[in-house]
Amino acid sequence: MTKHHRVVLLDDHPGIRRVLRHFLDRTGTLQVVCDVSRITDLAWALESHHPDVVILDLELEQGLVASDTVAQIRELAPQARIVIYTAHSDFQIVTYMLDLGVEGYILKTDEMPAVARAIQEVAAGERRFSPGLTPILADGTWPRRSLNLAERGVLQMLSNGMCVRQVSLEMHIAERTVRRHVEKAVGKLGASSWPHAVALAMRKKAIR
Repeated sequence: MTKHHRVVLLDDHPGIRRVLRHFLDRTGTLQVVCDVSRITDLAWALESHHPDVVILDLELEQGLVASDTVAQIRELAPQARIVIYTAHSDFQIVTYMLDLGVEGYILKTDEMPAVARAIQEVAAGERRFSPGLTPILADGTWPRRSLNLAERGVLQMLSNGMCVRQVSLEMHIAERTVRRHVEKAVGKLGASSWPHAVALAMRKKAIR
């Protein structure tokens, strides 16, 4: 007997939800048990349907989905594997989501049969990413060496000419915490100094 993996889908576009449901339900191994359009409905969907896979659009009417949404899924449905399904292929967003440990990152520009196959493979225990993300995955900064948001933020402010004290005031953190973020960024990037780290981060498009 074929195992059906239960899928919860979060996307605010009804057409996308309809098409995804159509293709996923035809795989024979995936069953969309619930689709929701608002992030406020996600907790109910997770607790009510106990999904094996959660498909998550990054950009909803409320703006970009934050890391706490991924944390919420991990808490309420720890067995669920997370697939990001989005139009965003920006370096910073992709590497940030991969740092959070999502099992799939699929672009909406991919053909639907390929999307369905990738989600099947994620449900079966694999990790799958769109072919268009190959340059980012091959960059060498993910996952071990990619910068988190705090490290990127500190480097961005330093590149804008701010000093450590100004950064600490702007971010509402202690100066020693700023320096710790800088040290971690320098180490992750293999830089020799913070100006070198800024230059490398700009080259990798982690900051502007």
